[in-house]
Amino acid sequence: MTRQHLVVSAVNLTEGGTLTVLRECLRAARQALPESWEITALVHRADLVEVPGIRCLEFPDIKRRWLSRVRFEYFDCRALARDLKPDFWLALHDMSPRVGPVAQAVYCHNAMCFYRMSLREAWLDPKLVLFSWFYGLLYGINIRANQAVIVQQDWIRQEFERRYGIANVVVAHPLLDPAIPRVASKRQGARFFYPSFPRVFKNFEVLLEAWALLCEDPSWSGELAVTVDGSENPYARDLIRRHGALRNVQFTGRLTHAQVQDQYRRSDCLVFPSRLETWGMPLSEAKQHGLAVLASDLPYAHEAMGEYDGVRYFPPQDARALADLMRGFSRGDLAFLPVQASPVHAPYARDWAGLLQLILNLSPPRDAPHGALR
Repeated sequence: MTRQHLVVSAVNLTEGGTLTVLRECLRAARQALPESWEITALVHRADLVEVPGIRCLEFPDIKRRWLSRVRFEYFDCRALARDLKPDFWLALHDMSPRVGPVAQAVYCHNAMCFYRMSLREAWLDPKLVLFSWFYGLLYGINIRANQAVIVQQDWIRQEFERRYGIANVVVAHPLLDPAIPRVASKRQGARFFYPSFPRVFKNFEVLLEAWALLCEDPSWSGELAVTVDGSENPYARDLIRRHGALRNVQFTGRLTHAQVQDQYRRSDCLVFPSRLETWGMPLSEAKQHGLAVLASDLPYAHEAMGEYDGVRYFPPQDARALADLMRGFSRGDLAFLPVQASPVHAPYARDWAGLLQLILNLSPPRDAPHGALR
């Protein structure tokens, strides 16, 4: 039987949702690909992965400096490809490496370069302005070498097609479980939660302004937990300076994965006012826990929520509209309207197994046809 080789490059993925993407990808690859496929993962540390049947090569120094990362993607990967002799190279962290005459694809999960920052946001986080510009540049380098450019939502596909003039963009939903419930079990309550790292586009201020409006009523007894404590960056410090004295708000700071899951279990409603997401993983996690969801009325949220019967949308800049929804939910008189998910046009994969089938079939054979997925 002809041995074939998949290399998954992910040296920059060490935490949060992107690390989940890496683990889910490797688990699906090992389960879906025949035993004739060897799978090698290029990772920061092997203990972050722990997926049986995967060979891990560690590169712990790449993440320390951007120059090291650029050198790795555009120079070191070519030498690695000569040594590893892969049949397909899947890069999971945005940049399209130079790997020579090897079929390849890139997974892009940062949409910051498509976001227009306000002057106030730029003042609070000037590094993010440079990061946005830099990412837009890096995305374009060598992007046409890919058999497929993989993104998480259809609106991002449209942005890639518009900016880079490419037509091989694949949408792949990063669902933790394709069988996520469509019915919310929480229809009333006063415990609200917003888990996110405080970046300016995460829009914590509209939630805290809405809470301030609710607190004008002395009888308001709702509880709110937000994963900010003011130590993270200037934006977080500004939030605490302006809103840190609000009644019944728990500024938790960063939580572990286990602590986030526990907070979901103790909450009734996820509030998600973010103005930019490639997916918005808390939206999927809230559905898993049966929470009601109040989300920004933006394309990413509609696509992530799909056909869920416990969601209401609000203009992301309208604190009063959000306050009205939260008040209605606490009273039990908030109507949840039927939601119909919009179909995603091909090429589209609903899970990792389908994505691997799709992209590996795009790979031109070398010595023998690629093995079929089982």
